[in-house]
Amino acid sequence: MLLSLSYLYSSSYSRLCIVRFDLEHTKAPETSTAFLLAEEYIDGLMDAIRQGTLQDFRRALLEPDMLMLDGVDVALEGKDATQQELYYLLRKRHELKRYTVLLACAGPDQLAQRAFLPQLVALIRDSQVECLDEAADGGAGDAR
Repeated sequence: MLLSLSYLYSSSYSRLCIVRFDLEHTKAPETSTAFLLAEEYIDGLMDAIRQGTLQDFRRALLEPDMLMLDGVDVALEGKDATQQELYYLLRKRHELKRYTVLLACAGPDQLAQRAFLPQLVALIRDSQVECLDEAADGGAGDAR
């Protein structure tokens, strides 16, 4: 199990906002945290590629103790090269023992049915996955 990655999903965006708020405000004072919308991640990645600063971009995303990336299910759908780069980032952050939280409105099974790379879906499935919808997955959250 990849313990340095959590994947939280809910059909209710307001639930994800509450989770994001809680995560940002309960961290230890000495812990560095970065929050990015998936669109900001994509824009930053494209700019870094155009400007030849990809290594700097990667290094900046490896630095924070906790990285939260919101909206991965919508923004990254069908973008194979961007998903591959995210896969690389998640693996590298895990090696460095950095914690990453992905926030989305679709669960891993839904990602597998959409245009997502199998290795990225597998990585998410191997992480701690939690559904924040009480009605989904038979009741309480699906913490694996």
